[in-house]
Amino acid sequence: MDTTQEFPGGLGEIYSGWAGSELDLVPGDSFWTRIEHIATKGEITRGLDAAMQGHSSPRIWLFLHEPGRGDLSAAVAMSFARELAFRDQAVLLLDCDDRDQALTRWAGRIEKEGWIDLARYGTSVLTSGVAMPFVGRRGYFLGVGSFAPTDVTSEEINTLLTRLRRQGDDVLLVAPSDFAGLMWAPAAAIRIFCWDQQTMPANEAAVINAGFTESGCPLTAVVSFRGTGPAEDLLVEQVLTEIPDGSAPPVPAESDAPADPVVSGTVPATEPPLVSAGGKTESTSETDPSDLSPKKTAEVPDLDPDVADLVEAWQESESSPTRETSRVFWRCSGSGGFDRLDHCLLFQGRESAFGRSIRTGRGRDPNHPGPGWEWYGTG
Repeated sequence: MDTTQEFPGGLGEIYSGWAGSELDLVPGDSFWTRIEHIATKGEITRGLDAAMQGHSSPRIWLFLHEPGRGDLSAAVAMSFARELAFRDQAVLLLDCDDRDQALTRWAGRIEKEGWIDLARYGTSVLTSGVAMPFVGRRGYFLGVGSFAPTDVTSEEINTLLTRLRRQGDDVLLVAPSDFAGLMWAPAAAIRIFCWDQQTMPANEAAVINAGFTESGCPLTAVVSFRGTGPAEDLLVEQVLTEIPDGSAPPVPAESDAPADPVVSGTVPATEPPLVSAGGKTESTSETDPSDLSPKKTAEVPDLDPDVADLVEAWQESESSPTRETSRVFWRCSGSGGFDRLDHCLLFQGRESAFGRSIRTGRGRDPNHPGPGWEWYGTG
């Protein structure tokens, strides 16, 4: 159920694409797998540029969460870190919640060196952190450290961040929205509150917003978590179950049916099946074994010739065992046919890595939405 509320203060709101109860972060290797899933299947990374607000590197980000809900800011900060690394930015991510240490625990860094050891004893980023397993520029996560709570001072925070700004393009801080967050807030130019609308009413969110505004460190954006409908992948799976591969789609109403077929080379119509006395269906047509290809597609209604040509090119590139970047991508980038092509891929009962990257927004050049996408994956 959607529980949409408006964040008080008129801040720009970024929808995460998740409900807070769906995050399910757990310690161990599965933590990084889960972060990858959250980042690619949700909407968080689509809001990166809006949250950045044109700030140039080095940037210091502060991700705030209600005390005890470190999973919210962990999901957002890690998703942003993944996208920034993909953009060739050197990222350093710190768990500044030295009481709860949830992010430190999920990343397997409890009672290991962390940012407090770097700030107080002069250790290095390499010994105090762990490399994050993201594609692109290598970034590091720093847990709280060898002891907690740290009783860190404002002077130590300033010294630490001055050092880290010289070593990374983006320094991401995760902290609760209480006095601990207020200690780190003055050093950050970007302050994002991660809000679970299902558990925190708008009036409570207004108190947090007012507290940071009064301290001279107003929030700059909010990422919202709220109830969602059925997951997109589940809906696609249901549709593909209803339309088996190689079968004809439902026949449109006579008034809606196209006068002439739009795509040539589609599955030919067969004679109506015969029903035997036992109730079983018997076909009057013989099946040619050469027609049993898993690539066979159903008739696609309402497609113009350009899109039909794109589908044919995609099928040709998919069938090549030595293909590199699919040539259909380059044709799409000039024609602006991504949405129509992706529709075709889903209708056929398949979705390639290319189609998935288009649907999830991966690889989009933020300065050139729509036509002019860039391909960052393999074909």
